[in-house]
Amino acid sequence: MHPRTFRIRIAIINFVGYCTAILFAWYLDPRLPSHEGGPRSHPYTWCWLMVSPLVPLATYFLLSPRMCRASNRWKLTASWLPLFLFGACAAFFGFPPEQPHIGILISTGSFCAISFLTVWLRLLVGDFKFVNKAEVPYVARLEHLKATISTWQMIAVYSAASYIVFVTSWVGLLHAGVSNFVESKKDQSTLEGGEILQVLVITFFVILGPLQETFRNTFDSLEKFSEIREDTAP
Repeated sequence: MHPRTFRIRIAIINFVGYCTAILFAWYLDPRLPSHEGGPRSHPYTWCWLMVSPLVPLATYFLLSPRMCRASNRWKLTASWLPLFLFGACAAFFGFPPEQPHIGILISTGSFCAISFLTVWLRLLVGDFKFVNKAEVPYVARLEHLKATISTWQMIAVYSAASYIVFVTSWVGLLHAGVSNFVESKKDQSTLEGGEILQVLVITFFVILGPLQETFRNTFDSLEKFSEIREDTAP
C-alpha cells in the first residue's frame, strides 16, 4: 500500500488538482465580461499558489506508513483530505465575489475523487498468498486465481468504457450549459475551451490513477499463473 512511488503519485495528483483549479479560475474569470458577476480579477492568486507545495507534502505525509497504521478508512481519507481542505479554503475565501467559487470546487472535487479511487483500488487487490498454500487443493487455488483475473479484467474494461461515456456526456453538457453562465458568443467559446482543456487534464490523471491501478491489478493477477504449483509440499 505504501511504496514511496505510489505516495508520490497521489501527492502529484493532488498538487496538479489544486494548481489546475487555481490557475483556471485566475485565467478565465477576468476574460468573461458577460458573466453575471462581470469580469473578476484575482490579485491574490499568487498567495494561493505559494501554499500549493503544502498540498503534496501533506498528502505524502498522511499516506506514510507511520500515519497509516490505522484502518483502511483513514488511508482512503488521507488520499483526498489535503486537497479538499486547501481547495475549499481557496473556493470560499480566495476568489471573491463568487464565494464559494464553483469552478474551484468542481475541479478539486474531481481530483479528490481520482485520488480516492486510486488508493481504494490499490487497497482492494489481494495479496495472492493463497496461490501456493499447501493446505488448499490445487484446483481450488487455480479456480480462485482464474476468478480473480476475470474480475479485474471486467473492472478494467468496464471502468475504461464507463469513463469514456461519462466524459463524452460531460463535454456535451458543457457545450449545452455555457450559455447559462455567460451571454456573449466570445465568452461562451472562451469558457467552453477552458473547461474542455480542464477535462483533458482530468482525463490524463484518471488514466494515470484509477485506470492504471485496474490494469496493474489485472497484470499482477496474470503473473501469478507462472507461480502456481500443483505440488507445494517441501
